[in-house]
Amino acid sequence: MGLAEYFELQKQGSSVKTEVLAGATTFLAMAYIILVNPTILHAPNAVWGQGGMPLGPVVIATIVSADVATILTDIYAKRPFAMAPYMGENALFAFSIIPLLMSVGYSGDDLWRLALGAVFWGRGHLPAGLGDWREDHHS
Repeated sequence: MGLAEYFELQKQGSSVKTEVLAGATTFLAMAYIILVNPTILHAPNAVWGQGGMPLGPVVIATIVSADVATILTDIYAKRPFAMAPYMGENALFAFSIIPLLMSVGYSGDDLWRLALGAVFWGRGHLPAGLGDWREDHHS
């Protein structure tokens, strides 16, 4: 089974040529993320001299995460959806959480790790706080 058959291009009224052109267009429209995402996550180093993530690894992580998310979504959904890191949370991380941690006395090159831990910790506790979890499990 080829890609045209797997994605049912003929049934969708498309062709390989159309999809390749659309993919190239989507890449060009989204390529800015390769530079902007790492720049935001590295920015605290430029602004405060500490707290930002290392630039090189963040560039690689941005590319790999976008590629893996896009490929998995496309294969699972059989639709041409491009995925990329969420920019709003990056700005929250770099310009709110890092300065907050610095204001209460945290510092150093590993500050970004502490901030990342705070983001993950918050994500885990938010769903529990929004639902009836306490009533269901503590009665």
